[in-house]
Formats: sequence, C-alpha cells, structure tokens
Amino acid sequence: MSLRWALLGASTIARQRMVSAIRAVGGTIVAVQSGDLDRASAFAADFALPLAVTDIRHALSGADAVYISSTNDRHCTQALTALAAGCHVLCEKPVATSIEDARAMVAAAETARRVLAVNHHLRHNGVNRAIREQMRAGAVGQVRAIIVSNGGWLPEELRRWRLSGEGSGIALDKTVHDVDLLRFLLGTEPIAVNASTSGPPDQPAQAIMGVLEFDGGVLAQFYDDFNAPHGQTRIEVIGDRGRLIAEDCLSGRPAGTLGISDANGTRPLPVDHENPYAEVIRDLHRAIAAGTPPAASGRDGAIALSAALSAIRSARTSGRLAIESIA
Repeated sequence: MSLRWALLGASTIARQRMVSAIRAVGGTIVAVQSGDLDRASAFAADFALPLAVTDIRHALSGADAVYISSTNDRHCTQALTALAAGCHVLCEKPVATSIEDARAMVAAAETARRVLAVNHHLRHNGVNRAIREQMRAGAVGQVRAIIVSNGGWLPEELRRWRLSGEGSGIALDKTVHDVDLLRFLLGTEPIAVNASTSGPPDQPAQAIMGVLEFDGGVLAQFYDDFNAPHGQTRIEVIGDRGRLIAEDCLSGRPAGTLGISDANGTRPLPVDHENPYAEVIRDLHRAIAAGTPPAASGRDGAIALSAALSAIRSARTSGRLAIESIA
C-alpha cells in the first residue's frame, strides 16, 4: 500500500523521524502545513515536497492520510478536519488536551470509517516487545511491579511550547508514553494514580513521579523529567520468580538492552531492533488494509491521556485519584 501523506506541523519530530519513516514504508508526502508559511516553505525545500501551505484544507486536498505534529492544543481541531475530509490520521501524543476532545476524535473516526492512530512509538521498540514476550512466557513468574524511569534532557529549542500554553508540561509529553507502554506490557488498565511534581512555580511541571495501580493488582512506579541530562531510561519488571531489566529503551532510536535475573543468575536476552517510527507507519498501513485497529488507537491515546491528567490532578491535591474510564 502506498499512501499520500500531508504533514500538519513542520515540527522537529517530523523533520528528524517521520519523513524518513513514511518514505521507508513507501509513502509519499504531498504537502506540509504550518501556521508559519516561511517555516513550511523551508521544510518543503529541505525534503523536496511539492506543496507548503498555511491552510489545512489545501494541504488535505491531495492526501490519503495525515500526520499531526502541531502543538498539543491543535490536535483535536486538526484531526476532526482531516477525518471530515476523508483522511486517515496519525496524531502525535497526547491525542488531545482534554478527555472530551479525545472522545470526540474517536467518535469522528468511527463515523468517518477512518483509522485514528496515536504515535505511541514505544510499543514498537524492540526491547519493549521483547519484555512483553518474556512476561507472557512467564519468564519472571507473576508480575508484582514495574518501574519506569524516563528522565532526560529537553533541548532548549524544544522547550518553548512544551513549557507554556494549553497541554504543556511533563505529564502530557512523557507520562502519556509511560502509561501506554505499561498497558501494552501488562494488558490491563490503570485504575488509580498518586503523583507528585516539581519545577518552577510559574511554569508547568517539569518532573513527575508517581505510582499507578493497575487492574489485577500490579503497581507501576513512573519517573519523568525534562532536566536530567545524565538520566538513563530504564524499565524493571519485578516478578515472583525473577526480574527483567531494560535500559536505553524509551527513546525513538532502535536501541536498548534487555537482561534477566533469576535463580539461574543474570544474563542478557536477545533483541531484534527495528526503526520504531517506521513500524508505526507500517502498522497503520496494516490497519487500513485489514480494517482492524492500529497498535495504538485513538482510544488507547485517550486512556493514556486520562491517566496523565489524573496524575496532574493528583499532584495538585496530594492524594490518590481514580482514573476516569474511557467508554
């Protein structure tokens, strides 16, 4: 399948990750849209794209699918416009900035009979897939807890909109990824959260740590940070017969290591690495062709958003909160 793509947002992630991912899977990019025509034109020139515009409908006119990587507050409006125009949608996380908007996007995709996917690429990291395979095979016995450490350094050029305006802050940037990955690994739903945040008082939170309770009794600790330049992303799965330890597994790179520690000692496990962003596009193609949900659907994005918003509210109220269910 070859899809014609429009890019809504001349973003850094589109530039660094998604243009090559789309092309690697056989897609053609027919337009790039930005509120800043100079920015769109420069992007189009760099990647030899035929059309750079500010008008969304103009960008959609020749497209089968759109990739939305605009600022978070624009995701819902742009997705609804694209779905109404008959396009399939791959939206950056968070899927929206409110549960109501996320629900509207899911409903619009169902009405339009188009695929709405969210770019939760961590599901496609080879290490994370290997973790899930080991868990399902019972390698560590009954899982008791999972610890996710997702601290790193946010470059200065990426801080502007992530630290100001609607939908900014660490939880809607990284915690949504943590939640989606934990659901992918466990196959169960988060039901409650207790979290704390830190950062300058006049800005959205730049670090968050908390505990998610999952249906079935598993506890998951998460730590996300914009200001940990020497942070090493890490996942630890603790079972009653052993533990899995993964490192460097929460970036967009096809990277990371996985090991297991049990009664037989500690040893590395094999991992098949693939470009996670290309796998996101490939998965979307499969979903469109087969009429089946993508790996991370709009509903999946809404569940991750609900948990992250609950974490924010928990930090403000200093207490455990139930996570609103997505019907």
